[in-house]
Amino acid sequence: MDYRATASVKKPESDTQAPSRQAMALELKRQANILRDEGKTAAEFWLADQYEKTANLLN
Repeated sequence: MDYRATASVKKPESDTQAPSRQAMALELKRQANILRDEGKTAAEFWLADQYEKTANLLN
């Protein structure tokens, strides 16, 4: 396979729109709250913290 074969490949069009950054941030915050409420292990609380940090980065 050479560069001509790969150059002719087209990216498939998607009918669905990707979720917005704000929608992703809201979902991550919701998941973090659920983990904090129902979490029993340190790993779950750590994951909730990571979700919150990621949501803050998206905003």
